Amino acid sequence: MKRLNPDSVMKVIGEQIKKARERRGLSQEELGQLLGDKNQPTISSYELGKRRFRVVDLLRLSEALETPIISLFGFDVAADADMELALLTWFRSLPENRKPRVFKVLKMVEPMIIGDMPDEETVRLNEDRARYKTGAGDEQ
Repeated sequence: MKRLNPDSVMKVIGEQIKKARERRGLSQEELGQLLGDKNQPTISSYELGKRRFRVVDLLRLSEALETPIISLFGFDVAADADMELALLTWFRSLPENRKPRVFKVLKMVEPMIIGDMPDEETVRLNEDRARYKTGAGDEQ
């Protein structure tokens, strides 16, 4: 198993802190004031990945920057949420009588995309759920 390099992690977190701070239109000094006990050089050290901090500081940074804590680790939460919303919006725009067919096709290709084959019981339950939610059977 590959071990994480703490210095690389700190650099990523530092870059994300800076991006989030700039998105909020805050100076390093203003962010330090929001945190209550941090000065500009401390914030600069965080952003450069040169200073480690406690978990509680990470939580306080997340709150002050109004960003999910996971985004400070470089995960693009908004992109995932946007993709999910786009998929849901697209599915809802389909004609009602086509939704069961689209659902079945997505379930059939899911193993090729995700890499796991669902067991027969899971497939049957999902088909039943799709029929129940749309109020339609297989009539296309």
